[in-house]
Amino acid sequence: MDTEGRGTPSMPKEEEQLLEEQAPGQVEEIEEDDNQSLNSMKAVVSRSSNKMEDESEDVIVKDPVLERYHGACKVGDLRTVREMVESKVIDLSKDYDENERISGLHWACINNRLSVVKYLASAGANVNFQGGDLDATPLHWASKSGLVYIVDALLQAGADPHITDSQGYNLLHTSVFSSNIMLVIYVLFFVVDGTDDVDQPDPHFRTALQWAAYQSDTLTVENLLKFNANVKKADETGFTALHWGTVKGNMYVMDLLIKYGSDFFQTTNDGKNCFTIGKELYSIKSLEDALYKNGFDKNGFPMKRYFTPTAGKLITFFLPYVLLPAVLFIFAHVTFVVALLINTVILTLCGFALTRFVIPSFLLSKRNSVMKSPLLSGILSGTFTLCLFVWIIKIAPLTFTEKPLTNLCMMVLMYVLSFTFGMLLRSNPGQIPATTDHDEIRKTIKELLSVGKFDTKHFCVHTWTRIPLRCKYDRDTSSLISRFDHFCPWVNNRIGLLNHKIFYMFVVLLEVSIWVLIPLIKEYFDELEDYSEDKKGKHFSKEKCRLLGDDDLCFGMKNDPFTFLTLCWITFQSVWVLFLIGVQTVQFLKGLTGYEFSQLNKKLRRHGAGSTTEEFFSSTPPELLSEELLAELDAPALDPRRVPQRTCFTLCSAVLGLDKAMIMFKSLLRLNRGEHSSMSSTGLQDSPLLIIPTDYGWKQNAKDFWLLCDTTLPLWRRILYPPKNSHALLNGKEVDYYTLYNLPDAMERVA
Repeated sequence: MDTEGRGTPSMPKEEEQLLEEQAPGQVEEIEEDDNQSLNSMKAVVSRSSNKMEDESEDVIVKDPVLERYHGACKVGDLRTVREMVESKVIDLSKDYDENERISGLHWACINNRLSVVKYLASAGANVNFQGGDLDATPLHWASKSGLVYIVDALLQAGADPHITDSQGYNLLHTSVFSSNIMLVIYVLFFVVDGTDDVDQPDPHFRTALQWAAYQSDTLTVENLLKFNANVKKADETGFTALHWGTVKGNMYVMDLLIKYGSDFFQTTNDGKNCFTIGKELYSIKSLEDALYKNGFDKNGFPMKRYFTPTAGKLITFFLPYVLLPAVLFIFAHVTFVVALLINTVILTLCGFALTRFVIPSFLLSKRNSVMKSPLLSGILSGTFTLCLFVWIIKIAPLTFTEKPLTNLCMMVLMYVLSFTFGMLLRSNPGQIPATTDHDEIRKTIKELLSVGKFDTKHFCVHTWTRIPLRCKYDRDTSSLISRFDHFCPWVNNRIGLLNHKIFYMFVVLLEVSIWVLIPLIKEYFDELEDYSEDKKGKHFSKEKCRLLGDDDLCFGMKNDPFTFLTLCWITFQSVWVLFLIGVQTVQFLKGLTGYEFSQLNKKLRRHGAGSTTEEFFSSTPPELLSEELLAELDAPALDPRRVPQRTCFTLCSAVLGLDKAMIMFKSLLRLNRGEHSSMSSTGLQDSPLLIIPTDYGWKQNAKDFWLLCDTTLPLWRRILYPPKNSHALLNGKEVDYYTLYNLPDAMERVA
């Protein structure tokens, strides 16, 4: 196993120059130590060739018996190892070459041979034997490569995690060097928890947090901070974790460190603070973004808040109630070009005021701040209120006699829409409660280790809980959301297990209400025209418009342009609502959520491109890899901090729901192509890429989506009521989505 680059991170030239200026002589010491750390890991087996690298300049004749034994340890040949040990050919107290001093246990550990490690430890091998150039134990070797299962086996066998190598690094340091968050979490819970070891410094007084910040390892920094790592501790050069984070320029790392109380004015030994370092190493922009996210300006002083968070949200939400009718009124009563100019100025000024003064009072984000604010939900509810006002004041009085049932239907729809919209704004999408009991977390980790599933696909590194199927971690709410579908800016909420049904009913009723209101408005124009013929002394224009081709619409545009523009606005709104209904319908009939559809599209695209699997921070030994785990490794990994770049087009597509429609279309197209090709001799019909595990047939999928699992309730309540807890139907069976780790057998499809 090749572990080049697994050792201590080395310093780039710019950082060496920075350190030379503030502490002459320190860089040479750091670089020398770094090279030693790497040298200790060079003599290992390559993944591709399984041949030992010879770093010795002189040819050393080695014992062929010892060579055979070490070779068996490297490749995991337990049978040979057992025979050589039990036949006394190998003495476990001296199973190493005197020149290298690397034991068979070292080789088994570095190559992730769990069965050999367990056997050697049980047979009496010294688990704390210090060998190699750095006097490192097998625990150091395994931890520098991020091998969680090997570290767990060694600790159970009595390995001492507090032993340091010749560089002064303990288990936590070497675990951080591996950048494997799963190993870091394991060490934090099973070694560090309840002690002060989280801030144990190396010989240069650098803590694990400082190393993690220097490595730009956001996940490790986050978890160390949760274990109360001291953000203000400085190394011998006066650098804190935030100084090292500024050196690397990772905004997320700096954001976390500032959030946990780092002092960005604290200076190093040569009097440099983070601002000085950021300017010298061109990372000042990232530092300023991190400061902004925590409520500080670019100079590090608290930003002025013009409103309280509650007031800011209310202003953002209710602004469209005033702005929308004002814009329509100006267009209705002023020449188009002049109205366009006036409204452009008004909207620009309002947008500037919102993003500069109002939204920062409750949401400090320079990315997608409008999408995550209540603005779009205010536009939707403002449109609804505008329609209600126009219907009550103008439409109903003139059309109730001619269309009483339609008006009554409109009244019912208005009430139901108001009620469901209010529910969606306040609804819980299905947030899975996070576990705070460390004993329970340790139990979960042990369970996942026993089945070879301790990785980021099965364990949430943010909430420290086992990840149920069909859920996703939401960064904004810092929680796992069960059966996550998407974030909808129009209702300013996440859509998941508990509110998905009510959301679907809301958008369907919204579309129905629009198409009920449209003919009422046309009838209003017709009645207004008849009324104009009887009305004496009032001027009504009866000019024909060729563009519209409808006498009623033409009359309405000429004589009641405000209502006509309202009609145009709600007709435009009906487009994205219709797209959304189509996407949602196809999704639940296929047994998928919106998030699963996007993941399926990525999966199909990656499969078509022949790309490699993504990283789940999995170090599962080969003997624990089942066919199920191998198949799961081909799924796309979730990086909750990876944010796609948005252009104006993609932002508009997201607002109108076109992006979801395109994702669905691409997924179904690729899926159909794959299913068609599976009829050939390529054998693709057995590929997991072409199987949707939650698709039990459209009839069963529809039942699972609509029906509550409580069969004692009346059918109408089972259909109309949303779930009140985590229990729902899947393949006709009641499952608890908060603890769903295995799907019902897809072969047991209900007709």
